Amino acid sequence: GKNINPQWAPDGKSVFFLSDHNGITNIYRLEIASGTTYQVTNLYTGVSGITDLSPALSSATQSEHLAFSVYRKGAYGIYSITKPEVLTGETPRSAFPQGSPSMLPPLTILENVQLPLVLGGGEEAGAAQTAEGLLERFELGSVADKLPEEVSGGQAQRAGIARALASGPRLMLADEPTGQQDRAGGARLLETMLNELATSDAALVVATHDLEVADRLGERWRLEAGSLAVREERCSA
Repeated sequence: GKNINPQWAPDGKSVFFLSDHNGITNIYRLEIASGTTYQVTNLYTGVSGITDLSPALSSATQSEHLAFSVYRKGAYGIYSITKPEVLTGETPRSAFPQGSPSMLPPLTILENVQLPLVLGGGEEAGAAQTAEGLLERFELGSVADKLPEEVSGGQAQRAGIARALASGPRLMLADEPTGQQDRAGGARLLETMLNELATSDAALVVATHDLEVADRLGERWRLEAGSLAVREERCSA
């Protein structure tokens, strides 16, 4: 299926987009904070542009006004929604497939990585440049314009890590950060993570079953019988 034509809602907290995940293209709203998707329209003819991937949706930036195009009876018509209760949408009857639970499905990999910077008030051009640099360093430059559902699990995992690093956090928590990578790819990913964090003097806490990952970190604690062991081990960095 396709998830295309993302449009920010006026409040900057949601994204409207078009999806045909159930076979018919309709308008959906993705709530950024919760990751919940709501269905805004339920047209049996669907929302459509001139071609299958043409933009067919536009959201006003200063008011609750959503315009879209529909092909009916041999012609295109422009329709609009202005009622807040309609724009809120409802829970769709069928679930959305996602390439990664941390990636927002209507946004490209590049847009996903630059999202924290844009939401933080950064300029779009600067956010895009930062995100592009991260994608290159995480070996994702070739899939920057792909949607999350179009990339592998390993690529989606690296994109999620790149997005977490985009805003320059002081502390990063990572649960099995190399779990979707092969052995060589996991080693490269961990090395890139450590290099990125070192440039900002940030801390990293990793939960892993992989001893090779643990051995790359400065300190290690073992979880035994459900409790954090008192013994602390120093490891080679």
